Amino acid sequence: MAMSIDRGCPYCERPWTKEDAAARRRCERAQAEEDRAIQAEIKRRLQDALEARLQAQKEHLVERLVEPLRCQVKTLRQELEAEQHKKWKKNEEAVQRAVARREEQLEEEHAREVRRLKTTLKAMAQELERLKRRQATTNELGAEGQKRLIERIQAACPKDDCDETIRGRRGTDVFQRVRSHDRRDCGLVVWESKNDGGMSFDSKWIEQARTDLHEHRAQYIVIVANAVPKKRAAVKADAGGILVTTPDGVEALALVLHQLLVAQATKALTQGAALSILTSGRFRRDMAAVVKDIEDEQESLAKEQREHQKIWQLRRQRAQRMHERLTKLVDDTVAALERDDDRSRRQAS
Repeated sequence: MAMSIDRGCPYCERPWTKEDAAARRRCERAQAEEDRAIQAEIKRRLQDALEARLQAQKEHLVERLVEPLRCQVKTLRQELEAEQHKKWKKNEEAVQRAVARREEQLEEEHAREVRRLKTTLKAMAQELERLKRRQATTNELGAEGQKRLIERIQAACPKDDCDETIRGRRGTDVFQRVRSHDRRDCGLVVWESKNDGGMSFDSKWIEQARTDLHEHRAQYIVIVANAVPKKRAAVKADAGGILVTTPDGVEALALVLHQLLVAQATKALTQGAALSILTSGRFRRDMAAVVKDIEDEQESLAKEQREHQKIWQLRRQRAQRMHERLTKLVDDTVAALERDDDRSRRQAS
């Protein structure tokens, strides 16, 4: 082509001059540059259009893919909020139940504390009453001792007549007029109660009892005290008809003296023989055994009462534990059922 152009015109084959050939080449180069620029512009526009189309398709595709994800995220957020609300509600109900149970426990503890305080106050009141009784006057203590003494004598010898000294009058406390089965007078036993609350024996009581014995012309006089002259002896007697015993030995000694006086009244037994019986070591040992049995029986009854109280206390505690465990079991079962129900609803949705 270049050769043909250099030789001449391709149409008329007229030879070119050098200037025409140079101009022709310049035109061709300019045309080639213009063509390249046009091609580059076309390429650039095509590339921009392609990129715009790809971007639009990409955005459309992203929009199609993201929209379901947005709906799913929104649904999950709503489910999460609903689950969180249910959880908060359950936690609130659990807290309310825990608070209610704690309030019940506090009420029970308060009731137990109130009962304990009432028991303590009752014990303190009893102790105060005991102290008041200890601080009471001699006449008041004597009157109280007379009543208990008469009750014990009449319990042992219901056929005998028992009279108490008028308060304020000097003398012994109780007169026991022994009666036989046909109401015959068999003799007199006078009783002196030393209800001073102490655990020591005053030897002056013996001299006073001796005087009262002769004054009332009684066969026997008995001093009832918390302690007897001989240590660990339930009954102490001397040859003058004066006996000393503890409160626990009153009934047994009253019955013995009743039998002795009835025997003396029927001439089956002399006064000396009766005193020999009362002052013998065997009589003291037998009376001590009887009084010991009485004390053991009272202690056994008190122990049995304490054991019963312990058993009932254990039963109350066991019943309370059963109630608490049953309540916890019911709460746990209800909570498990609620969790299963929530799980089933989530799976269904």
